[in-house]
Amino acid sequence: MFGASLQPRIVEGEAQKPPGTFYIGGYSSPGGTARYVVHFYSVRDPADRRPEGVPYVSIPIASRSYETGTGTGPQQWADGRACAALYGVMYEFARLVPPLFHTPRFTPEPEGSSRLGSVPLGVHAPIVSVWGYARQADGAPMSMMLTGTDGIIDRWVRFAEDQLADCWGPGRPTLEQGPVPATQSK
Repeated sequence: MFGASLQPRIVEGEAQKPPGTFYIGGYSSPGGTARYVVHFYSVRDPADRRPEGVPYVSIPIASRSYETGTGTGPQQWADGRACAALYGVMYEFARLVPPLFHTPRFTPEPEGSSRLGSVPLGVHAPIVSVWGYARQADGAPMSMMLTGTDGIIDRWVRFAEDQLADCWGPGRPTLEQGPVPATQSK
């Protein structure tokens, strides 16, 4: 981990990660006080025999738990070795375009005022969030959380929920074994 404080969801995902995995990020599904929280991880494919220090092939895995105002339900798991849809979800996760910051259109500062007010942004739907590690334009690492009510973020979360619906199971993937037969896929 690096630098300043990380987003609480990233800290949560790092704390829950299975041994030998790399934490990627996650999302929360639409909902108010009750919703799913999903975390994504990757593990080196045991079949990839490239030497250390060389980029290797990874297998995606994910955990999901139902979170309410009074607690969190048991974790469920999805394993890329048994759920082809997880690869598509991860591909689209990497393609989420960072948002543009909203700023009002500024005019010359009026007499007696230090700055103009901001334009309010409306909320039209349940809030969803996506978070993870990212890189700034200059390549420096950062953690990022995107929260929205519609648009690209909402569409991606709903896509992920739909694609992974049949992939969840109760057992944490056994990461030391070879490929799992593809029984879960959409």
